[in-house]
Amino acid sequence: MQFETEERWASAGATGTVTRTMADRAYVVTTPSGRQVAVEPRYVGRRAVLAFADTDEPGHYRFNGDGRELVRAVNVNVQESDLRRMDLGEFESKLGLKGVEIVEATADIGRHVREARHGKELYKLIVAMVLLLLTLELFLARASRESAPS
Repeated sequence: MQFETEERWASAGATGTVTRTMADRAYVVTTPSGRQVAVEPRYVGRRAVLAFADTDEPGHYRFNGDGRELVRAVNVNVQESDLRRMDLGEFESKLGLKGVEIVEATADIGRHVREARHGKELYKLIVAMVLLLLTLELFLARASRESAPS
């Protein structure tokens, strides 16, 4: 199977052609939205040439026939290949998430993964609260002993 353009992509609305051997009979093009279109081949000698002009939708088009598949991109959004770093607000809005946290130091990755799986470890907070309550109880017991009538 050969795609007869210099590039593996084309602009939206362009006609792409695929050359196949004459043994192929059923040809289907699947658009990026999943719509399947049967394509009638034009035979040139022993080869079948498929032309598909309905490429107004940007994305990947799949040419299927004879158990093989050829994928061609049409006007894929160039922002998908932008490798520049996004700020956190833009990242949250593009993903539709709230409370996204970026891990800057690689040493903190293990802790962040553990917290995401199991939640934050509360034992330190609980130990501090118990010690605070024991200290408060100690002061209250001492104060009540001093103020008790003899």
